[in-house]
Amino acid sequence: MTVTVESILRDKIMKNSKLKAGEGGLQKQVTWIHIGEIVDMGKWLDGGEFLLTCIHGPGDDKEKQLEFLRGIAKAGGSAVGIEAGYYFDTMPDYLIKEANKVNLPLIEIPPGRPFVEITQALLPKITEALEKRSQQSWDEEITSLKETIETGLYHKLINQKFDDALEIIDDICFYLSDMRQNSRGIRFYLLQTLQTIFSASLELKADIIRVYRNYLVLYNNLKLISSPQKYLDFAAIALKDMISLVRLSTEGEYNTHIYQAFKYIFENYRDQNLKISQVASEIGVSSPHLNYLFRTEVKMPPKQVLTNIRIEAAKHFLYHTNMALNRVAARTGFSDASYFSRVFKKEVGLPPSEYRKLME
Repeated sequence: MTVTVESILRDKIMKNSKLKAGEGGLQKQVTWIHIGEIVDMGKWLDGGEFLLTCIHGPGDDKEKQLEFLRGIAKAGGSAVGIEAGYYFDTMPDYLIKEANKVNLPLIEIPPGRPFVEITQALLPKITEALEKRSQQSWDEEITSLKETIETGLYHKLINQKFDDALEIIDDICFYLSDMRQNSRGIRFYLLQTLQTIFSASLELKADIIRVYRNYLVLYNNLKLISSPQKYLDFAAIALKDMISLVRLSTEGEYNTHIYQAFKYIFENYRDQNLKISQVASEIGVSSPHLNYLFRTEVKMPPKQVLTNIRIEAAKHFLYHTNMALNRVAARTGFSDASYFSRVFKKEVGLPPSEYRKLME
């Protein structure tokens, strides 16, 4: 909910206050309450303020009073509340006329109403409304960011519009720069971006061995940097390098079955019953031949590739969620938590519970 001049006038703290001019500006948003008396008060405003004053600065000088009012309007002030009783008992016609001219709500505050009571009553409501509005705006930006990563970046890469993809990386890092205090959030979206690039490289039949090795190196390095700003600086370069590698190695020299196997494993690693024989059958080769291809070109057996992908996915859940180990195991293709823990410790060097504590 936005706090407007109209909603302020309806507040009980403004009882007996009267709108004297500027009715057309009642829907202006109020972002702060300020108290000021100097003639050139407008120079001290950012816009959106409800200014409370006794006009001691202008005093009883008509021209200075008008200058005071015009300065506030020019600065984008939302409304002016003047306490009567000092220089006039009721609002002068010339101020009413000027306020209407510049569409500035002019409110007459009854004598004796302490300004501190008004600010104490209204400021919490204004700041709460601004925080909710800011959160809503941020949620909308994050939704847009997710779509940019999952759809925009992926399609640019698939269509080999690599220059556009590089620009999207800049956009992603720009969005994430507003999350500098949320290192977990930054890591989450950057790793998601990295996975999107890897998925696109599978579709493009890039030099999958080099891309995969870079993927693992970058994935692990991105998690080791503690400073959010250094993280963003590193990611901007690393992700662009990854795209450049995909660009240069598209339609690489490696066997088509390698790409097909990687793609099938990447898409089905969550299946606890996934076997390498199933992968081989799906792409139309024998299990021994698939093992030979991987050992020759990837320098590791396909079963190890499957394990690596599952472990990296598990690291993601351990780092970004409080999910129980049995659920992490189920989500990443392991039959149970005990087996998951044994494999994780063998591959990473420590149990998943200790890894989670280390990453906190």
